Amino acid sequence: MVNDGDADATFSDVTQHGARSANLEGPWEPRGNSWINGQKFTFTFHGTEIEVQGGSAHGSGDLVLTLDGKEQGTAQCHGGQSTRTLFHLKGLSNQTHTIVGHYTNPHPAGFIPALDGFVVKRDGSWKHSTKLRGGELAQDTHDTVLKNTTGFLRFYGSGIESLPKRDPESRGVHYVLETPHFNLWQGVHHYAPVPIVGTPVYHMKNLPPGEHTLHFTNSANSSGVNFSQVRLTMDAFRVHKGESSSASPLFWGNNANGGSGEWTSGDSLAWFDGATAVDWQDFGANDYCAVFSGKAGEVMLKKPMRVNRIEFPVDGYTLRGEPLHMVGYRPVLHLGSGVKVTASCPIHSPDGTKLPPGEYRSSNHPTWITGPGVLIVTE
Repeated sequence: MVNDGDADATFSDVTQHGARSANLEGPWEPRGNSWINGQKFTFTFHGTEIEVQGGSAHGSGDLVLTLDGKEQGTAQCHGGQSTRTLFHLKGLSNQTHTIVGHYTNPHPAGFIPALDGFVVKRDGSWKHSTKLRGGELAQDTHDTVLKNTTGFLRFYGSGIESLPKRDPESRGVHYVLETPHFNLWQGVHHYAPVPIVGTPVYHMKNLPPGEHTLHFTNSANSSGVNFSQVRLTMDAFRVHKGESSSASPLFWGNNANGGSGEWTSGDSLAWFDGATAVDWQDFGANDYCAVFSGKAGEVMLKKPMRVNRIEFPVDGYTLRGEPLHMVGYRPVLHLGSGVKVTASCPIHSPDGTKLPPGEYRSSNHPTWITGPGVLIVTE
């Protein structure tokens, strides 16, 4: 489970609004993600910063912008520059503002302006509530009542579920799952007649094991401006790893009994999966987990081994042989209480850096060493 307050969850103060969010005057028409061939636009927003994005679909001309009735300057729109930031206004008071854009001074050869949209920053878009008593995970939530307010969760695994707080004020939410291979959009309704927590409304499983990002956007709106009186409340996420070939931990020893032996892949039943003796397999995933418990011994790495999480709950193990590579997202080498592990083999970080000889604890190597024990590297 990932709580909404965890570092992997991000809640943004920036919202994006398409050109259709503005009042468009003149013969505007859609073209791709832009609206073109207009004369004027008016956009009302609530925030402290705004970017106006657009350019020219043909020819060149000028865009004159006013904010709350005061002229802010002129931007040149050139042919071939269909998407760029034309204006970026900062330091505004955190209240409702109106910008008006007029297109002028067309080139004699003709000018077709293009408007892509607006990026608005509003401080305090999300509210973090704590010490709740409604069954929320960690007794906290993040909520917003603003249309187009966004957030995202980066996770490593093979599946994801969203577990928001649902209630009568909840409405539609847009989810976009971003993977290395595809992006997938899905609209989901969060409404419930009574407050509910702990139930998934969005889920996507059986993904290729790896790093993915789940984006979520408050899509509901009950006013004419870019904010609404309906609520999106995010509480928790459940990350799945069980669909990958070896995301579940394997225990050293064919009955999790530990001892000495050779760590290799594919040709020795030296591990225990909780039910039976198994081989250690490496199919290229980055989420493998190894647990060295039972009776301590000397483990010989017969080939370079890759692992995302390795745990030593008992004292006295020694690793020798080929390199051990820590891989994947937020790797962990956990050392239990009173545990001393000796590594007489090279150990490499995910970026390929070799760990120099020395004694390592969570206090002097907090990046991926956890627990109260000590790791002694001699190689």
